[in-house]
Amino acid sequence: MKKIIALLLAVVMVFALVACASTAKTEEKTDEPAPAETNNEQTTAPAEETDAPAEDETAEPAGDAVGTDIKIGVVLIGDENEGYTYSHIKGIQEAAKALGISESNIVWKYSIGEDETCYDACVDCVDQGCQIVITNSYGHQSFCLQAAEEYPDVQFVAMTGDTAKASGLDNFHNAFTGIYEARYVGGVVAGMKLQELIDEGKVEDKNKTADGKIKIGYVGAYPYAEVVSGYTAFFLGLQSIVPDVAMQVQYTNSWFNITAENEAAKALKTNPSEMIEKITHLQGEVKALASENESLKSKLAQGALGDVMNQVVEVKGVKLLAAKVEGVDMNGLRDLGDQLKEKLGEGVVVLAAVNEGKVNLLAMATDSAQKAGAHAGNLIKAVAAIVGGGGGGRPNMAQAGGKNPEKAGEAIEAAAGILEGQIH
Repeated sequence: MKKIIALLLAVVMVFALVACASTAKTEEKTDEPAPAETNNEQTTAPAEETDAPAEDETAEPAGDAVGTDIKIGVVLIGDENEGYTYSHIKGIQEAAKALGISESNIVWKYSIGEDETCYDACVDCVDQGCQIVITNSYGHQSFCLQAAEEYPDVQFVAMTGDTAKASGLDNFHNAFTGIYEARYVGGVVAGMKLQELIDEGKVEDKNKTADGKIKIGYVGAYPYAEVVSGYTAFFLGLQSIVPDVAMQVQYTNSWFNITAENEAAKALKTNPSEMIEKITHLQGEVKALASENESLKSKLAQGALGDVMNQVVEVKGVKLLAAKVEGVDMNGLRDLGDQLKEKLGEGVVVLAAVNEGKVNLLAMATDSAQKAGAHAGNLIKAVAAIVGGGGGGRPNMAQAGGKNPEKAGEAIEAAAGILEGQIH
């Protein structure tokens, strides 16, 4: 156990040196808070983060010191096609390389949502023999914690989280890079540019507050600690160059939403008297679009429902509906799976959805199918391997992701053979 904990610290340290944070695709629905006003009296420095272990404490853990028996599971919100997850992938790869861990000893779980599929993916990593499991999204941490509670002999790391200390668990940890340090440097650079504009006479009275401070706008994601520490550090860096500044923060309530980010930036450029009206209008538009999006997903799922019911086959007396659909995201896929399972009555449903260059996979097994030997988690694991992904879950329901959409049809065709091997 000491060996695993020492390796865990080393992985986190090397990862922190390599990976850097960027915007993720994860979106959550929260009420947008009022913009925060920041000035030199109200702003405080970001909290200190725990120092990484000294180099001599983890010196040369690679090769024989680590061995090939260490296996790491990595549960990712996205894949290599978006920057936030890509930085985690590269960081973990470099850490593994530095520590002498073979790529074959890393279990990758791509496109895992902030829901029970995260717990299922963590459990599947444990089932595959992983001694360390890492998740990379804030919304993963509650499910990562759940797995840590059930598997005390496995070390779990939730990136960007903040609940490890309060949990009291020895095998549950939070870790993240010191992004506020880079944000401070970014603020210094912004301050140098602002000072240049001041010297050129390009800062006008309309750009100042009533007490003469220069107004600065900052677009943030959520009012979370890591975001607050980031923009606080940015402000302090800027203020070190131009002391008389006041910064207003506008939240988008999304990690990645270009439209919301653009609108928030535009709102920050307006006069204060116009800002509330614009923000209120923006909130209404976002809610309307969200409602419309959910409606369209539901209609898409209903349309797919009518197209695939003729594909039901029997495998050793168990009904199987395995189908490929297009353009349905994971939420839509779950809705579709529930509808198909209800219409099927008893049996197994396996779905593959190609969406935005990725594959989302879902497997469901009813009670009678489970009694006959069907296991949704094991089934989806085998299917996901065909599309270059991974996943797992409970006997009744499991989800997975893959990065080879061209093999989605092949994966669906293989479902019957895999199920046949499960049936008693």
